[in-house]
Amino acid sequence: MSANFSTFSFNMGKYLAVMLGLVGAVLVVLAGYNALVDPLWFFPHENRWNSNQVGFDERQQKTNRVRFGDFYYDGVLLGSSRSTYIDQHTFTSGKIFNFAVSGMLPAEYPAYLRFSQKMRGQPLKEVIIGLDFFASSRNYENSASAPERYFAIAEKPFYRAEMLISADTLKKSRESAANGGKDCDCYDRHNVKHLRHVSAEEHRELLLKDLAHFRNNVYRNYAYNEGLPLLWHSLQEEHPTTRFIVFTTPISAALFRELVRAGRLPDLERWLKDAVNAFGEVTDFMGVNSITIVDNRYQDGSHFYPETGDLIALRLSHSDTNVPVDFGVRVTADNIDAHLMKLRAQARALVSP
Repeated sequence: MSANFSTFSFNMGKYLAVMLGLVGAVLVVLAGYNALVDPLWFFPHENRWNSNQVGFDERQQKTNRVRFGDFYYDGVLLGSSRSTYIDQHTFTSGKIFNFAVSGMLPAEYPAYLRFSQKMRGQPLKEVIIGLDFFASSRNYENSASAPERYFAIAEKPFYRAEMLISADTLKKSRESAANGGKDCDCYDRHNVKHLRHVSAEEHRELLLKDLAHFRNNVYRNYAYNEGLPLLWHSLQEEHPTTRFIVFTTPISAALFRELVRAGRLPDLERWLKDAVNAFGEVTDFMGVNSITIVDNRYQDGSHFYPETGDLIALRLSHSDTNVPVDFGVRVTADNIDAHLMKLRAQARALVSP
């Protein structure tokens, strides 16, 4: 009886050791594959399987990059999905990290600046902000969690290890590997976002869909957020040594026409005046100019191709020799009234029979 029990115990122990070994081997392979593809942006390496990656959760992915990478940047760029298509490497005034994410609202700016400064270990030299008119409405909401949630996740003990052996991460790794080498709306491993160029027919379909969205869901329900000036001033008070570079994101002339028809031009004027008063200077890319009137500069009505993002970065960096002279107007208290008169004239021309 004793011998049988000893044999049973030995066999059971051997079985458990084999099973644990197999489980361990599977976890090692799983973690290795997830680390190789790295859809959550924990590591800096680049290979054929992670060269194009979808921003399925930009807030968490970019937070992870800041948290686990070498955050050597002089400053950050904040803004919505429009600003994600600006190549951070095109700025010549300093090393800028593009921290823009889809649907980012002004209320999120303070937290992202604090986190960036914490990771840098010293005050940011520059903060570049892409202001979106749609985000100036107090009725506009996004589905994102509070910024602090993403930071807390990234700083959680063993977070990276847990995600490397996660089946959910494996799913994203497989999707990411399938995107390798394809022309898609993806990020490369240098935090540069690419936008797929579409045909004239597809652009027309996307444009009409975009116009309807803004007409029915944004402009119709618009109400100016009167707390914006206070928020903008508070940013500068919290970061007194930081230089703020502010610009408006250029929507297409077709979408600008929709804004005018919806009766929102006075709101846009108020928004621009408040921004100039708060920051002292704003580079305005909106209205009708040699870029916004060209259909093939946009995938839809509001998302410009990265080539246009390069022009924005060059204008803001004052390396703008090849940028059209009418694209990006420096607006200050001295010329705001004249600039708004020009916008009104453009608006009248757009909606006149």
